[in-house]
Amino acid sequence: MPERGIAGTTFTGTIIGANLLNNVTSVIVGGGGVTVTILDGRTSWTLPVQFTIANDAAIGVRSVSIIAPAGSATNGRGFTVVGGGWSPTGSLFRPRRPATVLLDGTVLAAGGCLGSAELYNPATGNWSATGFLTTSRGGQTATLLPNGKVLVAGGVDVLCSSPVQTAEIYDPATRSWTAVPPMRFARMQHTATLLPTGKVLIIGGYPGGPGGGPPFSSAELFDPDSLSWSPAADMPTGRTRHTVTVLANGKILIAGGVTDVSPTGTTTFSNSAVLYDPVSNSWTSTGAMSTYRQNYAASILPDGRVLVAGGGAGIKTAEIYDPNLGIWTSAGAMAFARYNHAAVTLPNGKVLVTGGADGLGYPPWDSTEIFDVATGTWSLVDLMNEARSSPFAVLLNTNKVLTIGPSQTAELYDPRVSNPSPTLSSVTPNVVPVGSGSTAVQLSGSNFLPNSIASVGSSPLVTTYLGSTKLLAYLPSSSLSGPTALQISVRNPSPGGGVSSSQTVTVSQGNPVPAITAISPASVMIGSSTDINLTVNGTNFVAGSFVRLDDTDLQTAFVSGTTLNAVIPATRLSSAGTFHVSVFNPLPGGGTSASLGFTVIASTQATPAITAISPITAAPGSVFIMAVTGTNLGGATAAVFSGGGITATIGPGGTATSLSLRVTVTTGAEAGPRTLSVTTPAGASAPFSGFTVQWPPSPRPTSAPQRISEVEDGNVQTGYLVITPDQNTSAPFTTLTYGTVRNGMVQDQASVVPLGATTGAILFIDFLNSASRNLGVVIV
Repeated sequence: MPERGIAGTTFTGTIIGANLLNNVTSVIVGGGGVTVTILDGRTSWTLPVQFTIANDAAIGVRSVSIIAPAGSATNGRGFTVVGGGWSPTGSLFRPRRPATVLLDGTVLAAGGCLGSAELYNPATGNWSATGFLTTSRGGQTATLLPNGKVLVAGGVDVLCSSPVQTAEIYDPATRSWTAVPPMRFARMQHTATLLPTGKVLIIGGYPGGPGGGPPFSSAELFDPDSLSWSPAADMPTGRTRHTVTVLANGKILIAGGVTDVSPTGTTTFSNSAVLYDPVSNSWTSTGAMSTYRQNYAASILPDGRVLVAGGGAGIKTAEIYDPNLGIWTSAGAMAFARYNHAAVTLPNGKVLVTGGADGLGYPPWDSTEIFDVATGTWSLVDLMNEARSSPFAVLLNTNKVLTIGPSQTAELYDPRVSNPSPTLSSVTPNVVPVGSGSTAVQLSGSNFLPNSIASVGSSPLVTTYLGSTKLLAYLPSSSLSGPTALQISVRNPSPGGGVSSSQTVTVSQGNPVPAITAISPASVMIGSSTDINLTVNGTNFVAGSFVRLDDTDLQTAFVSGTTLNAVIPATRLSSAGTFHVSVFNPLPGGGTSASLGFTVIASTQATPAITAISPITAAPGSVFIMAVTGTNLGGATAAVFSGGGITATIGPGGTATSLSLRVTVTTGAEAGPRTLSVTTPAGASAPFSGFTVQWPPSPRPTSAPQRISEVEDGNVQTGYLVITPDQNTSAPFTTLTYGTVRNGMVQDQASVVPLGATTGAILFIDFLNSASRNLGVVIV
């Protein structure tokens, strides 16, 4: 009989057995949702049947019972209901992992403790050999570089036992492999991540030895332009079997894993997480997961958060990291405990989790589950054609998911979704200097997918998914060799899909002249014993920009085209005074910005005082610049109004006797008097009275009510509408006033309702007679 059936289908089959000719009365499939009809043409050994499977039939293995008067026979695992999303595809020549999707849509798989490699062609479903590595290896990392080549590093040797130090690059254009300088350390079970800077970050892993050895805390960077390695800052603790995720804020999230291995092989799992900043080459702690996890999966969600699921020795739970808050929250639990599984974000924003094992010694799973971020729920959706532990899954440009390992077989999952067309609204930065190394620009827009591809013209770019509104597109150094304008667009693959309009990135012969708009902090007290971290905001900052304090160049980290971080040494804070902060951009082009003042305040400075402000009134919903006059205002750090609904930001250029504030009065601010207080490092000023939130006066008629000749004479009371000019705008006829008339004369006036500009006739309504009559427009 058929072993499997797809939910929502009807098909025929034959049950093979004995004594089937006259005795069988029914066939029952357990679990519900499956009915079996006996067809004509049975024999003693064969029973023709028709299976009908409901659309909502539960996925999984069912028992099949054959019922006869003399008794019944049951096969406990006789039939399986599947979702129909998985289909076999061509098998590899040898088991290998990982898999890397290349710019042309083919997939590279190499090693497997061998020196061979092969390519998968989604169009044909076949694998083909593609050259030989310079070093036989397995379990290596494989990273798609900005130039479309693939860096392979580390792993284990041909015996699948000892870690290797070597690295090499695969060139899809020539289908050949070339050795590059080795890493500083031999590593296995490490991670490799393409950074927004265009370099590759290698972290953690095992050094080998008894039990694998304690994990590395060391990190190193590979530069694809110079083909060289350089040290990166060490992690706070060694890790392996962790996950790494590139975030939209430019930082890299590293979470969980194994942080220690004893000589006897006892492992210590971790729930901690850290962030790596590629700009400052530094590590900071962030919120810890609620569960210790290793050998688990992490996936970017459409809103830029990170989903992690499973791990450990086989756990069901999942949680989500919010980069904006730095915390984790529960994301429910999967149907099955899993570790050594795979997870892929699908084009519809859901996350597919597949395979793995439960950690209790049972066979690996063939089940696949989906997390729906919109509902925060998990559901079992399908079964693979083969149970797989430690599978590797990638989303193809065809919208399907290719899954390989641990055997040489492969299969495809079709999510059966139609893709939207993308919109590209901006690129940051949009100016890149000539001669820059490979680097990424961040694309902002909507309807971005995990398999969206950015392109310059018809040439695809290496693209990293940061969420449905953010992508990283990597510009290879070859595209930045001379002045040009790069037209960047985004393509979503079919079914559906489409191509966005383009945005321009200008490759400029020289660096622009920078400009500063704000610094924070703008002042400190004299004698600080620690260095001061200074944030500089402005425009036209480049990777080579640095901040100057008077004539001293400060240690500077480039964050973006609008933000720099600098360090003011404590030795510069020993004397009071105002220093000049500026930004310098190097040649070619470049130049120095205008400066802003940074004040070192004497410890004897008096507290600030306010003597006057202008303006002294404002309406709800207004935004304006307020001038503040007083004493000891230098180095102001905050300005606060009493009550709610008003915020103030300190503007540049303040002195000891004057400040400028950008004031926002919300539309819901209550009317009435408010006080203002200014804070400096020396303290806060006394509240200054004299500012009032004032609602504008209501519109009023410009003349007395007049006779309405269109209303018939007699003792008749009729409703009417009168248009009056708005006294607070230059636009005429912008207010409707309700009232009544008697004997053709206006008797009283009621409420006033603003309408905006009003044109055309107004329909007057005779309320008493319940008749609508156009009695004309009355202007008073």
